[in-house]
This record gives sequence, C-alpha cells and structure tokens, in this order.
Amino acid sequence: MRYKPLGGWSIPAGQDAPGGRIEVAAVTLAPGQPRPQAMPISIQEAQAKALDALTPRDLERALLEGLIRVELLRADIVEPGDRPRGGAEVGVANLSPWPLQRVEVAVEFGEPNEAFRLLLNHTFDKPLPSRGTARFSGTGFTGQADGRRLNPPRAQSASFGRAPAAPAKPAPSPRKR
Repeated sequence: MRYKPLGGWSIPAGQDAPGGRIEVAAVTLAPGQPRPQAMPISIQEAQAKALDALTPRDLERALLEGLIRVELLRADIVEPGDRPRGGAEVGVANLSPWPLQRVEVAVEFGEPNEAFRLLLNHTFDKPLPSRGTARFSGTGFTGQADGRRLNPPRAQSASFGRAPAAPAKPAPSPRKR
C-alpha cells in the first residue's frame, strides 16, 4: 500500500462545505477595479485552511471519550453565594495504551431549576497505567448548566506518558531434527 502525497487525496464534503466547496480566500473588487494577478494566499495556506475546515470540530473530545472513561460519583455545592463553589468526586478509567499523567474533567450536576458545571484538574502522583482506574475529588467555582439536559461527565484534556517498553522476546530455540 502506498500513501498519496498531501493534497493528492480527497474526502466527501460535509455540512461545512455546501456544494463540495470550501472558501479559503476571497477578494472583493469594486466596480471597474482590475482583477488581481496574484492569489490572495499561497496554495499551501489554502490547503491548510481547507484541511482545517474539514476536520471535526471536537476531534480531541471524541478521541478522549474513547481513551478515558469518567464516572461522576458525587457532586454538590460546598460554598453557596453569588458564584458558588462546587465539589465533586469522580472515577476515571484509563482505556488508552499510555499511562495517564494529568486529566481535566468536566462534570455537570444539579436539578432542572438550578444546575452547575465544574472543571476538575488532577495530576496523578504516579501515572495511571493503561487499564487502570482511580478516584479523585476536587472543588472549584461553578458555571451555569442546562438542568433539563445535563451532559455526562467527560475528560476535557489529558496528558499521557510514554507506553512502557514491551518485554523482550526470547530468542527462538534451534529446531531439533
């Protein structure tokens, strides 16, 4: 199998590219103004803008959902007021092949009349190994959330370490005849 060079492949246009076209540059001309001879941006810049327009907007979030599973164990308001502080405890499962060093988790909790959003940052003392689980808690200022449609807890960002080296395979023994 051979790879095609960048710019030599294509994918079907999505909703961000109506009619299969993506605008990467535009020039507005006044009546009677001559058409410019040069492109407004280089071909490389146009390719980069087109590729950026075709990538899913929440690619990192979609990847993290497959690599880190988050479960909300408990959440409540710990300091009421104009800008309440919330506290939460979460369980995290590292489904990736890499050790998890740091994770930022978003949780939403509350009732239909009053719901809150909270971000928890956690750095592990020892990286959480692949297929490992951990629990941690934290507090922080809350933001408003839609109580009629609370989002499930999710990893917002993460830092992974290097995967441990695979154990060396023993040399094959010579065949006996």
